[in-house]
Amino acid sequence: MPEAGVAPDVVSYSLAVAACVHAGGDADDLIAAARRTAGADRRLNAKKPKRAKKRKGKSPERVDADEGENVRTLWEDEHLAVVSKPAGMLTHPNEASGGATRTLVEALLDAFGDEGLSAINGADARGIVHRLDKPTSGAMLVAKTDLAHAMCVAAWYQRKVTKTYLALVEGVPGRRRGRRRGDDGDAMEGTCVAPADGRPARSDWRVVETFGEEDGDDAEQLCSLVEVTPRTGRRHQIRQHMGMALDAPLVGDPLYRRGKRPNTPATAAPFLVGKPGSVLFLHSAALALRHPVTGEALSFSDPLPAAFEGLVSALRRR
Repeated sequence: MPEAGVAPDVVSYSLAVAACVHAGGDADDLIAAARRTAGADRRLNAKKPKRAKKRKGKSPERVDADEGENVRTLWEDEHLAVVSKPAGMLTHPNEASGGATRTLVEALLDAFGDEGLSAINGADARGIVHRLDKPTSGAMLVAKTDLAHAMCVAAWYQRKVTKTYLALVEGVPGRRRGRRRGDDGDAMEGTCVAPADGRPARSDWRVVETFGEEDGDDAEQLCSLVEVTPRTGRRHQIRQHMGMALDAPLVGDPLYRRGKRPNTPATAAPFLVGKPGSVLFLHSAALALRHPVTGEALSFSDPLPAAFEGLVSALRRR
């Protein structure tokens, strides 16, 4: 397994943790299983994570990360925290970043301290139970203790955690594949079952709001706000399902689309900063799970960030 610097894939050690759960293993067994498959117990010998290098000025692609250095805590207790990651911020350091940009892990260390986060993932990914891509914003679950971390990973593997995203897409997803709930213009909804990252994947989706008309001179400017609930956890799953399977790529996404150039609505252009793909209007809006220690049903929501909300408001006014 990879050493500190790249967080292990959640499934790789959730297999071991889940096995302990089914076998009735105690807390020590769970933690040991998670640590072994994550790369052994690194609490004692882990190096401190790389800190972002200070730079003068601000390049366009770093605007959101710089403005979001103070990550908001939405909720916390002694076992867990739920935080809001800003768009443009890496979850944890990677080889490509070279420590040049501030990461969520650094912000968490500032907020909770070195001993206030789980060490299962190693120094560079303390507390990280799951990840959001750099261009994605929103709610993330953070583990403060190794026990909570191990149990959360098991819940993730067993698909007992529900994540809901809001995405702004070009056009209307699955116009031919979706189904209407009624004849009175109810929102379209559907289930996309298509490979993502080369593996089986499923996402439930629902159109919340459309902006523009399908007929007329501005038909090419049509876009939709979509609620997506991924039922599997593949890399770039929502982007692949929206852009490739449903022919409704995320606004500003240059990668996952059916061989056509980005058709960014003119209203959205001023909100897209930096190089293509550095900001996507994809937001982790809600999380729901059972507390890993108390068993309490938990649900959290994170409002759209200002830039995303501003774009939606501008689209409504046009």
